[in-house]
Amino acid sequence: MNKSMLVAIFLSLGLLAWVLSGSDQTSGETQQFTEEIQPMKVQVTASEAKEVDIQILFQGELLPAREVTLRAETDGRIESIIVDKAQGVTRDQLILKLALDDRSARLAGAKAELIKAESDLDSNRKLFKRGLLSASQLKQDEAEYATAQAQVSQINNEIRNTQIKAPFDSIVDDRFVEIGDFVREGDALVRVLDTNKLKVVGWVPQQKASDLELGQSVSTELVNGLKLTGTVKYVAPRANTETRAFKVEVEIIPEKKVKLLGSSVSSKIVTQRQKAHFLSPAVISLDSNGDLLVKVVNQQNQVESYPVEVVQSESSGVWLTGLPDSANVITMGQGFVLDNQVVVPTVVKPDAEVTHTKSESVKHEA
Repeated sequence: MNKSMLVAIFLSLGLLAWVLSGSDQTSGETQQFTEEIQPMKVQVTASEAKEVDIQILFQGELLPAREVTLRAETDGRIESIIVDKAQGVTRDQLILKLALDDRSARLAGAKAELIKAESDLDSNRKLFKRGLLSASQLKQDEAEYATAQAQVSQINNEIRNTQIKAPFDSIVDDRFVEIGDFVREGDALVRVLDTNKLKVVGWVPQQKASDLELGQSVSTELVNGLKLTGTVKYVAPRANTETRAFKVEVEIIPEKKVKLLGSSVSSKIVTQRQKAHFLSPAVISLDSNGDLLVKVVNQQNQVESYPVEVVQSESSGVWLTGLPDSANVITMGQGFVLDNQVVVPTVVKPDAEVTHTKSESVKHEA
């Protein structure tokens, strides 16, 4: 075998060895690539929709239904105080009195003038019928009689106005005078509060105002824990120009006397019941438009995204609508998977902090 043939044989063997070594490397790379595209593992939580009360929450102030400042309707000196501050009174009960001074004497004089004017008028009417008195003179006598009547009525009103009485069942909240003080017509004397009915005055954000209706039931809790129930009696037709919130008044008829008037209260109005999922805010993602969405795994282990809306918030989670009644929500790995991607789901129980704390507001389905 000549030299050139030997060289050709060695070159062929070297080429074959090189090809075989490259094939093994390619096979390994292919196997490695195949391993890299295995379905991604994600954690999911099985969530069931529940009926939840959709509420409007707002802070307000507890006030009496009516608050009236009684003012003097005649001049005079405070003679006596019958009911002091913080005491209850019934309608028409005397609270304080002004001195009569000369009113009794003036009334007696006015009554005497009235009797004389009446007598003169009767006599002159008889003379007028006999043609012994002119019509103009009779009209003058009638005018004098009417003036005497008005004088008696005026003094009687003054005497009645010396007695300051309660306009309705109430509590004397404050008193602005003392015995011996001289007051003039229009001066403030006492302030009374009607506590048989109460009202809560608060402000509701403009985003929630459209859900308000007259007659809606309202639950209110005072700072001391006392809970009261009332109804919506007034919703402002226009928003506050600075806060854009709407004024709301709630009427409450308490079963017993309530203290702490003027204190802050927390109120909630249930506007509707709706099916929703209670989930951690951590499962919520944003789409390219900035809208909220939640990713789930369907029965084919494919990723699906659902646009959602937060309808209620609590300290430990949020209530979301937009998901199927039953959903395997991706709780870990949702940021690394896309719609229709096949994944390997691992079901985990909800974290303790995701368990809602207001179970009384949720109606669990059977």
